[in-house]
Amino acid sequence: MTGRPTDRRSDHPTSDAYVVLQALRDPSGRITDFAVTALNERALARFDGEDPLHRTLRTVLSADHAEELIATCTHVCDTRSALCRSALECAPQPGGAGDGHYFDVRVVPLHDGVAFHWRDTILASAEGGVLAEAERRYRLLAENASDVVCLTDGDDRIVWVSPSITRMSGFSPDDVLGHSVSWWIEPADLPRALDARERVIAGSSETIELRLRHADGQPLWASCRAHPLLDEGRLAGTVLGIRDISEEMDVREQLRESEHRYREMAEQYRQLVESASDAVMRTREGVILWTSSPITEILGYTPDELVGRVTDELIHPDDLAALRLGRSDIDTGLEVGSRFRALARDGDYRWIDIRARPYRTPQGSIDGVVSVIRAIDADVAERRALEYDATHDPLTGLANRSAAVALLDTLHRRTPRTGHEVAVLFCDIDRFKQVNDTWGHAAGDTVLTVTAQRMAALVRSTDLVARLGGDELLVVLDGVHDEEDAVAMADRLRDVVAQPIDTGGHSIVVTLSVGVALARTDDDVARLLERADSALYASKDNGRDRIEVAR
Repeated sequence: MTGRPTDRRSDHPTSDAYVVLQALRDPSGRITDFAVTALNERALARFDGEDPLHRTLRTVLSADHAEELIATCTHVCDTRSALCRSALECAPQPGGAGDGHYFDVRVVPLHDGVAFHWRDTILASAEGGVLAEAERRYRLLAENASDVVCLTDGDDRIVWVSPSITRMSGFSPDDVLGHSVSWWIEPADLPRALDARERVIAGSSETIELRLRHADGQPLWASCRAHPLLDEGRLAGTVLGIRDISEEMDVREQLRESEHRYREMAEQYRQLVESASDAVMRTREGVILWTSSPITEILGYTPDELVGRVTDELIHPDDLAALRLGRSDIDTGLEVGSRFRALARDGDYRWIDIRARPYRTPQGSIDGVVSVIRAIDADVAERRALEYDATHDPLTGLANRSAAVALLDTLHRRTPRTGHEVAVLFCDIDRFKQVNDTWGHAAGDTVLTVTAQRMAALVRSTDLVARLGGDELLVVLDGVHDEEDAVAMADRLRDVVAQPIDTGGHSIVVTLSVGVALARTDDDVARLLERADSALYASKDNGRDRIEVAR
């Protein structure tokens, strides 16, 4: 069974009695009864003073009337089709009052229930010919007018609507009866509509332009005039006059677009003047719409050659991820700055600095991106030179201590793999001080430089040779199988270093002492270097020109 029905009672100014019934279902989904969830005062009066709210039909009607009404309402729920009957004798109205009368009955499907209207035809005729004639003329007017007339109850439910709704919106009257007016309004315009309804409830007539739902799914622009219906000072409902203003809105939009194009040209000119020393580019969804002439000096293209091209095609593949990240930030309204490599007309890549921000229309909405572009090849070259100097030895060109430690730290954090070990070779040129003392520091520098070049040429591209200071050199081997691999590389390094070195008039032969340490899982970088250094000292203590392995 469904949960507790909503507690709602409403009144409206029509002569119909009105009840909203919610379907109650068993676990299989079959309807077994209906609960009264809302009714108006005219309906309540027909229950002989007994309030049926929150009660089921079986508890408020006689057995025969309950079964007949449940069957009727179940049919409407299952078929989702409204049911209308005229001049039914003893129609199954809630409460069972009115035996011997004839009734006009209308049952309209709701979400999971029905709206049940009925009218005593004898009572209606007794109200007199003048009232009937006035109602006939009003209905003729409402049903044949091009505008839509809509009547709601105090809860803002639609209880009557003119047939012209079909011409305007594609919905039939049965499609909207029983729904709240909010159901018909596009969500984006609903807050304004609710504000206007509050003013109507306070007694004011309101006119508002908003978008309504069309049956084909497209929004429909309409002008809605709402007038309150008061019953003894209480809001009993509203009368809505609704006019289709779609064509009028199209004309307004054309005028706005014309004004937008004019202001856009003025804005582009202003931005060009402000950024005349650099190139200015405007894009939409990554496509170049316009760029200023300095782009030719930066990348070699004329502005006409770039219009219509996709910016992603001009950016180095390695920089595309950063470009797209910045673009997503701009979409949120941020201003971003980045450096990219852009493809120049000659086929080379140029470094450019881009400062990009959302391009806003005169109305304030975002319509693409405007960027200021500057050539920065010289800046990048200078920065790279500084970075190189910070990580390399100026004499030998080898990596320095900080670069070697950074590499070892990276390798240390890597997940260990069997047969892919890291080894460190701590090397020292034997009796290097004698070289300086005998042949001078210039010769010593030559010996250091040539030794460094020979060692760097021998190792693999994944390995690193670094100068730690003085005559101490460090080799980082990434990917050796075992200790024997590392010792074999140390032997090869000793052989290549032992070849004579021409220092300009002198042929000098030097030897190399090496300490080998294979990284262990419990080593940090400092401990690994300490073990290799200890092995080096053991090599020198044991006669130099030899290899010792750390244990």
